[in-house]
Amino acid sequence: MFVNNKRISRNKVFKGIANVGKSTMGWFYGFKLHIIINDRGEILNFRITRANEDDRTPLKNERFLTKIFGKLFGDKGYKQKFKKKSL
Repeated sequence: MFVNNKRISRNKVFKGIANVGKSTMGWFYGFKLHIIINDRGEILNFRITRANEDDRTPLKNERFLTKIFGKLFGDKGYKQKFKKKSL
């Protein structure tokens, strides 16, 4: 969910559940969607987190990574040395 930065304080949708987060595109209100897909574009797993939650949080959940094999690619938000070694 994305809400214009000027309207964040007026938004009532998901009040108490969604929150404010920052991305490379600026501030936003809502959630983040993390998706793991295979080489054919099939969804293997997904997780929805709050906007202000660290991008690496789903990687700490072993069930989120159960169907992973081979290589795991992600943007800079997922970069972390210890996970790189363990995968």
